[in-house]
Amino acid sequence: APAPAPQAQAAPPVPQAMWTVTDGIKTPESVYYDEPSGFIFASQIDGAPDGRDGNGRIVKLDTSGKVVSATFTTGLNAPKGLRAVNGTLWTADLDELVGIDIKTGKITSRVKIAGAKGLNDVATAPDGTVYVSDMPANKIYAVKGGKAEVFLEGDQVEHANGLLVDGNRLIVGGWGSEPKADFSTDVPGHLFAVD
Repeated sequence: APAPAPQAQAAPPVPQAMWTVTDGIKTPESVYYDEPSGFIFASQIDGAPDGRDGNGRIVKLDTSGKVVSATFTTGLNAPKGLRAVNGTLWTADLDELVGIDIKTGKITSRVKIAGAKGLNDVATAPDGTVYVSDMPANKIYAVKGGKAEVFLEGDQVEHANGLLVDGNRLIVGGWGSEPKADFSTDVPGHLFAVD
């Protein structure tokens, strides 16, 4: 007997935004939900992604999308990745890693990374180590106690963009081969894990 025709499956529902916010938002780059505080933080470049203009800032929102403070932290240049550990919110700002008190929004530390070309994403480990990607330089740095050292570099990094600490692994989103001026690449990157 002929096999019955497969039943068509209904398409999954298209997710709908729970809320949208535009007030106080200008060139957002990264959004991070900090579970201990219950707030959402969004980095605002507010200018060119490589501009040293002092316009960069961090916006603080509640989980309903209401802006709690559009100027939670100011005086940054072009902040990008965000992640928190032990009460400090970290952001990558061009060539320095900036630590921000998550309760007050005050900058508590700045770690200048010599030779950095364009710090991008940030990941934190429970021991306080902060990992930061430098996409143009094809490097990942590890920062602890105010000192930065190269954690991984070279073609194997695939011009790392996104980072996430997952247990004892660092998950890396590689951009691919050398990015062109329009950020396209000849060889696409991969998602991979580093011990």
